[in-house]
Amino acid sequence: MTAANVTNWTVYNGFTSNMSGKLMDFNTGLETPVTATFSWNSSAGLRTSEVSGSADGESQPRPGTPAYEVFGGIVDFSYRLVYYGSTGWFVEIEFTGLNPSKKYSFVTTAIRGANYPDRLTLFTLSGHLSAVNNSSDGIVLKNGNQSVLRAGGNHLDTTGYVVRWDDIFVADNGDGTGSFKVRAEAYTSYGYPFGGFMLEELDSGLNTAPQVVIDPEITIQWPKHYLTLSAQVTDDGIGEPEGSLSTHWSLVSGPQPVEFCTPQQASTQVIFPAPGQYQLQIKVTDGLLETTAVTTITILEPVCPVGDIDGDCRVSLSDFMWLSDLWLSETPQQADLDGNQQANLLDLSLVCQSWLEDWTGSVTVTLLPPEVAGSGAHWRLDQGQWNPSGYILSSVPEGTHQIEYSIVTG
Repeated sequence: MTAANVTNWTVYNGFTSNMSGKLMDFNTGLETPVTATFSWNSSAGLRTSEVSGSADGESQPRPGTPAYEVFGGIVDFSYRLVYYGSTGWFVEIEFTGLNPSKKYSFVTTAIRGANYPDRLTLFTLSGHLSAVNNSSDGIVLKNGNQSVLRAGGNHLDTTGYVVRWDDIFVADNGDGTGSFKVRAEAYTSYGYPFGGFMLEELDSGLNTAPQVVIDPEITIQWPKHYLTLSAQVTDDGIGEPEGSLSTHWSLVSGPQPVEFCTPQQASTQVIFPAPGQYQLQIKVTDGLLETTAVTTITILEPVCPVGDIDGDCRVSLSDFMWLSDLWLSETPQQADLDGNQQANLLDLSLVCQSWLEDWTGSVTVTLLPPEVAGSGAHWRLDQGQWNPSGYILSSVPEGTHQIEYSIVTG
């Protein structure tokens, strides 16, 4: 009986509805991105042996054979074996959705009774970049991209041969995926294809450059000038020395030099000296290949005094009280004026530096014609309270505001 997580895509007479589909991961049962599609020369037709196998009723590979090592207890070879022998007959599997950065192994076999010694099938690998033919030494032919397997008697202790290619590399089709095909065709008379197959995905063993992901743009407002940058770095573990990565942060452009607290780590705190736009770069190398990524940091000019904590655009006793309440707190909130994750002497210096500064102004609105004011027309700022015509609203912080007018009838 075929094990769980084995995909039953196939092709044979009277049953062609499962000729294409996604392959499952045998270990997890999850669907993979790889699709297997069967095709055949329909003009040549197909035949099936409803009860395949050897003359003594055995159809499974025996322990200790190459076929058993791959398929034993996983694939059931005892039911509906496809065969035919006309000239031009073939069955072909195309694998699509492969990862060009990986390498693959493909293994197949077929089993028929020992009294069918002429059942030879030619298997051909195509559409790939390179591969290593590791088919069993006992098969009829093993030569690069072609192998010939004798299905007759392939269930014996001395046979159980497989057709196998390892280190299969595929080209990128332009969409980040690759493909290859394996064709089975009659070599002399009747031939038997793909009693079962295994496709295995492996790391390619080829070195690829480290992958680096960072936020491309970050905007903060002065007096915040401490910023922690964290890059996500991944690598295949191959390099010189193997498994070692080197990281370096640097300034590409900006109005003044910046300070990196830990420039050799993927996460570093950066101290900016003034408002402006800065471009910072991280470079990661495995000793052989390197990757760089750039982020743009924009530090806006302040719209309130640098010591304003309570958000009223004035620096007064209220701000000092906020700072004292959150002094050295693990959650300094708005008292962390400079962005270094603390409320400390640096923030106190900003309060002192701008002590009693007032960046607020006043707004007044005169409603015309005068008759509308008498009819009850009012105005308000930023959805605040309604005010009559000519009212002076004081302590308005610097910045952009919205004025709204009430609707009167008449």
